[in-house]
Amino acid sequence: MARTLFIIDDATLKSLGSAIVAKMMDEVKSIFSFAPKFTVLMTAQDKIPEKIDFTDSIVKVVATEADVTAMQNQAEQQELRSIEFAIKNNNLNIKMASFKRSSAKPERGGVSWQAKEVLAVGGQKVALVQTGGIASVETAATDTLTFLAPNNWTLKEAEEKRDGKLNKAKLAHGKDQEDKITEANTSFEKSKKHWALQGTAPKSWPQNVQDTLGIALGRLVAHEARHQYIVDHFDDGGLGGESAELLGVASSEKFHKDDQKNIVGQLAKFDTIQKTATIHVETFPKGQAFAFKE
Repeated sequence: MARTLFIIDDATLKSLGSAIVAKMMDEVKSIFSFAPKFTVLMTAQDKIPEKIDFTDSIVKVVATEADVTAMQNQAEQQELRSIEFAIKNNNLNIKMASFKRSSAKPERGGVSWQAKEVLAVGGQKVALVQTGGIASVETAATDTLTFLAPNNWTLKEAEEKRDGKLNKAKLAHGKDQEDKITEANTSFEKSKKHWALQGTAPKSWPQNVQDTLGIALGRLVAHEARHQYIVDHFDDGGLGGESAELLGVASSEKFHKDDQKNIVGQLAKFDTIQKTATIHVETFPKGQAFAFKE
């Protein structure tokens, strides 16, 4: 398929519950609605096409930030093995570059890679695609809980604010002191109750919190999909900017208009380059392990 973002439908995604996933999908589709004939699909691993188009992208959602680099290394390495397997099956004389493990810290809870090229091999022109992206639920969830927290405070910040108020209350007397102590403790308890959600399954969270998580995760997925078309961040901000905020910043809810034009232009360029190929090598050939397998 061409111009398709494949979001891998697996146990991690299912664990979030249908409401969060539906909100995530709606957000990603809305973000990419500017791109002509662009499709966003939630796809099981056995439905991912063997041949990945230059205009396609793939994103795997993982549970934690620690999972991001581990999954990237696994996926890149297996994609390389699979492509080498397909090259051999097509009787082509191509030596893929040696795989290099990545220990880079995830950027805003995600990472992406892409290599899409047409190589001249004898009398043939061979299309090769190695691409993928990872997005962390933990990052989107932390951003969500912070955004919806009382005063947007983390639990540590709320505790520090309470302690500061209690210290000031020592200077008061009688009922005024009692009121200040009560207010400080009550405010902290609200924050404590809110942050207790962090230790529970997101699918059990209040509906408004689930909806916000779906939106945040959708934006993170879209950011990582974008890098599979344009490697560099967009200098003038938007969702394609470096360390783009997932929530609370209107300009980061979508890609900047000029960034959108760049993406559309890159899709057209990829279309043109791929059409020059006479052979398209499989990225996910049958008989090979799935690169993004949990």
